[in-house]
Amino acid sequence: MQPPVTHGEPTTRNGSAPGAIPADVAVVGLGYAGLTMAIKLAETGVVVLGCDADAEVVDQLSRREAPFFERGIDERLAGLDANRFRVSQTLPDTLPPTIVIAVGTPLDARLQTPNLSAVTAVLKEIAARADDDTLVILRSTLPVGASRRLAVGMLAGRIAEPLVAFCPERTSQGAAMDELPRLPQVVGASTEEAARRAEELFSHFAPRSVRMSSLEAAELVKLVNNAHTDLLYAFGNEVGRIAEVLGLDAAEVIAGANADYPRPHIARPGPVGGSCLTKDPLLLMHSAAEAGYLPPLIATAREINKAVVDRVAATVIAALADVHGDPRNCDVLLCGIAFKGLPETDDIRSTPAAAVGERLRPYVRSLRAHDPVVGAAAIEELGFTACELPAGASGAHAVVVLTEHPAYAGNTLGQAVSCMVRRPVVYDVWGVGTSAIQAAEQDVVHLRLGRA
Repeated sequence: MQPPVTHGEPTTRNGSAPGAIPADVAVVGLGYAGLTMAIKLAETGVVVLGCDADAEVVDQLSRREAPFFERGIDERLAGLDANRFRVSQTLPDTLPPTIVIAVGTPLDARLQTPNLSAVTAVLKEIAARADDDTLVILRSTLPVGASRRLAVGMLAGRIAEPLVAFCPERTSQGAAMDELPRLPQVVGASTEEAARRAEELFSHFAPRSVRMSSLEAAELVKLVNNAHTDLLYAFGNEVGRIAEVLGLDAAEVIAGANADYPRPHIARPGPVGGSCLTKDPLLLMHSAAEAGYLPPLIATAREINKAVVDRVAATVIAALADVHGDPRNCDVLLCGIAFKGLPETDDIRSTPAAAVGERLRPYVRSLRAHDPVVGAAAIEELGFTACELPAGASGAHAVVVLTEHPAYAGNTLGQAVSCMVRRPVVYDVWGVGTSAIQAAEQDVVHLRLGRA
């Protein structure tokens, strides 16, 4: 989501639409992180002004329609008091006392460095009219040191003691509305007053706050959390590769290793995607590198996880060539276009499906795609032909199931396989549809990640 533009709907000097209750807080950036938090605050009685430069997002939210899929979010929006949650493309002339920044901080695709232009644009707008009591809470993921350098630095030109807090968003897409009231909120701040006020705001829905000693420590918490998850997934993917070369089944080995064993859970092998796990380890590496250290373990884990999509694509191409001859005469169906299947989401940022499609495209005749949640328009933006199941599988030579969405565990996948050509290649990455594939009336070449 984008930062607000400078001009927009008329507001009063108290930061509200004419006749409305003054806003207690503005949330800038109404994406997966900003909107869910805004709704939670409004549900507890806080008067929230949501700001996003995207006119379509603002229009949808004005109609109480969410611009993305999140379990339960439409019902929560519909139940909000109109005076408790309003939306705008702009920040008002007179700012609310607290502003939460939740805009995107993507990586520069070429340089692989953080692009903080959206955060900077919002901070410039705030700095132009903030006062001594304006609290700025950064919710966007940042490299270590950015809150102090950007937010404190920009506000210091106008305010003697800027009130800045960094409070990372750590929910899982698809489960955010459930997780927000359960997760402790990490709070790092520039001053004691900033920390106190941030904790007071989050106390409306969070069970407790975890006070950090500095902005930098709080920034590092977010990066460490996600880099650690990436490491765990990388170990699962390494086990998968080892099992393959030894002629074993990683799913069986990992299930045996985890069974009633009181040690850290071993992840199953699978593609790793999404905006957090593909970006935050690189932000952590970037932060460490600026201080003179390049962490090899984190870099290796990222490379292991990135390599999974290459293995999937190469295995499909080889199987097609072995069974059906020239892959360039073959049609492939990808199932699971969101970056994950559980919890359900329509988020396609850094989805493994895009990378698998990119690697397959030069070698196959066509690429169709299906997802239980992602809309056809978003699927086609990725360069696939959107389809429904089972009809979309008709005549396909291969199907690649990329997520563990429960829709692929039932009859739908079995029916789809039955519509494919004789002896189709079925690469069920997570093994979610094993029973359905086995039940299909087809002689199937059944492949799975982590199994010889």
